Formats: sequence, C-alpha cells, structure tokens
Amino acid sequence: MRPPLTEPELARIEAAIRDAERGTSAEIVVVVAAAHHRPDLALWPALVALAVPLPVLLARPHISALWLYAIQLGVLALGLLLLLVPAMRQALTPEAARRDRARGLARDQFVERGLHRTAARTGVLLFVSPGDRCAEIISDAGVEGPLPDEAWRPCLDGLLAEARAGRLADGIVAALGRMSEMLRERLPAGPGDKNEVPNKPVVL
Repeated sequence: MRPPLTEPELARIEAAIRDAERGTSAEIVVVVAAAHHRPDLALWPALVALAVPLPVLLARPHISALWLYAIQLGVLALGLLLLLVPAMRQALTPEAARRDRARGLARDQFVERGLHRTAARTGVLLFVSPGDRCAEIISDAGVEGPLPDEAWRPCLDGLLAEARAGRLADGIVAALGRMSEMLRERLPAGPGDKNEVPNKPVVL
C-alpha cells in the first residue's frame, strides 16, 4: 500500500511545524494514520460466503460438495480482497463510526506523544486519518483552557478538502498556518521557551 506521504512531503510538514511553533509556546505534533485495520469488517464476506450454499443448491441441486466448498472459498476470498479497497471499507463503515474511531485514536496519540506533559500544558495534536476522511485537533488546557472544537473547524475543513483532492501535504501545511495564527494570539511564546517534543510528523 502506498504511504500517505512521501519523504519530501514529510520534510515539508516538519518545516511547517517549526514555523507554526515560532512565536507561540504551543507544542504541535502531527500524526497521520495511514490505515485502520478493521478485523470486524471481515465478518461481512464471511456471512455472504455462509449464505452462498442455499442459492447455489437451489440452482444446481446436484452440485458436488467439493464444488460448493470451492465456491464458498472463492466468495470469501473475493470479499476479503474488496476490503482492501478504501472506498469499500468506507462504504461498510458509517461516517459516525469512522469519526468516533478517529477521535479515539487521536486521544490515544495525544497521550502517547507526551503532549499532556508539556511544562505549560500547551500541547496540540493535529491528527489526520485520510482513509476515514477524518481529522481532529486536540489541545491541552494551556493557560486559559482548551480552545473549543468549533474554533478549529476552519483548519480541519480546509485540510479535508485538500486531502479529498489528493493534496494531503498541502492541506496539512495550510492547517498548520491557520493554527499558528490562533496559537500565537492565545499562547504567545514566553522568555526561554524551548521545543519540548519532536517536530517530525508521525505516520502510523
């Protein structure tokens, strides 16, 4: 499977993170989820394969057990192959479920990347799941409390629009630019401000 971002694009995003953090005490981390493995989706082709014998036997009552078994295996294999297609996985997963899963993974990454441990509680996570067409921004309490989700919406809407057009890196860089404007106003850099977390974007 092709990675969601090339090495030059990752380097470009890393530079954009450095620029976004300039002038603010915020510590920004970008995480991109390349793919979600959904074992539960395999249930659908398995159920279809289990249902195959009845219509086959009605159409061909004298078919041999060996042929019936081969047809079941073929249907199962075809179904599992179709699940490798992102559009098929999206069709089988409701939008609300995709959003909830992305939000849960984003929260996990916020903790795993140590953004809850910054000195001034100014950690900010930009999480993108292109396959789910979801993006989240999670911010720590900071000095004035976390920004509401609505405040980040323009950043996320622009990012997702670019991602849908096949310009994921452009979308992330633009989102970081918008985020930096908000963060410089809300969390200006103080004396002796230092970088507490790596700027390199993370691809899961």
